[in-house]
Amino acid sequence: MAVVKDRPALRKHAAGLNSIRQLAESCARQLTGWAGAVQKLPFKGQRRMPEKVKRTRETSSASTTPASPTASKAATSASPT
Repeated sequence: MAVVKDRPALRKHAAGLNSIRQLAESCARQLTGWAGAVQKLPFKGQRRMPEKVKRTRETSSASTTPASPTASKAATSASPT
């Protein structure tokens, strides 16, 4: 904002740009707070979904949406033969 506020062509947009800046700062504060909260959780290591849960979710979502070639290949290889 400091760079563009003195430009004559952008003066008429200063209020809108200021509003956008305020919203962006608010979002940044919220994201920083969430990231800090996640880092303080008692779990160690990276936050990843276990493979068993991931497969269960993929299977349940595949029943409601058309299967992609990758999902059908994974389902075929997972079935016992």
